[in-house]
Amino acid sequence: MSPSATTATESGIVAPPDAPTKGGPSPVAPARFSDRSYTGPAQVLESAPASAGVLEVLLPGETHARRAEVALATPVPLPAGSRVLVTGGGDAEGVWVIGILETPERRLATRDGASAAVVSHETGETLEGRDPEGGLLFQYDPARGVTRVQVLEGDLELLAPMGEVTIAAGGGLHLQGRSIQLKTLSSVRILVHDLASRVLGSLGISRRGLDVKTAAVNVETGESHLVSTRTRIRAEEACVDAERVRTRARTVEVEAESLVERVGTLTRWVRDLAQLRAGRLRSIVTGSWISRSGRADLRSKDTFKVDGDRIHLG
Repeated sequence: MSPSATTATESGIVAPPDAPTKGGPSPVAPARFSDRSYTGPAQVLESAPASAGVLEVLLPGETHARRAEVALATPVPLPAGSRVLVTGGGDAEGVWVIGILETPERRLATRDGASAAVVSHETGETLEGRDPEGGLLFQYDPARGVTRVQVLEGDLELLAPMGEVTIAAGGGLHLQGRSIQLKTLSSVRILVHDLASRVLGSLGISRRGLDVKTAAVNVETGESHLVSTRTRIRAEEACVDAERVRTRARTVEVEAESLVERVGTLTRWVRDLAQLRAGRLRSIVTGSWISRSGRADLRSKDTFKVDGDRIHLG
């Protein structure tokens, strides 16, 4: 870009030092480069992309543009009218842009005041949308790779009445709220799979019931209640470890090929009839064996044998 002369106008970038201002601050004193360097503000005359690296700027008190090398750590597009911080020296020498003081907003607005604008920062530009009260609705920050949508008041709805809605994330997906509610006409299914898309576990809720498939289930709770019309448990092995187990039922049935009980003390109260049917019965008592009844009837079809050092009858 070749240097071009410019004079102050009411819509221009800068006013000459001897031009009066309307209700504003006095113009910046003219910059002098003949005998010393200058560090101070300047205004950009022409827009340039961030990758250009060269701008045309106008310094206070001058009428000719100067060539300015952009010396910013992060390239930022600077539109015409931006105020930048420059440093340099000598009439024939260029200057360097070392900072950004102010950039004009590129904004679109509706009649009710809602707007969208490109806002420049030291680290780059962001695209922002605001409501009529100035509240931030969305922000896109390409430097950070972050897009944010927010509604400070009111509701946010995502609707696809005739299609599907897909939310996909390469990392984690976080849902946070005072309450979370899922509504469906058919079913809800949660799948856990590996990188090869093989299902490792699943949780399904449908009209038929709850279906859980996983390698292990761990539940920790202070107190739990299960209310069921019918419950069935199938397992290769079941283990119950508790300080106390209490069972209350109208009828209890146990079917097993083998039943082994190991207890310290066994006490049973039978209100009506206790009946035992067995192919064979063997009772081994290390200590004493006491049997008391109001009436006793011992019968044997074959031999009835009583063997002891002493036998007391009557």
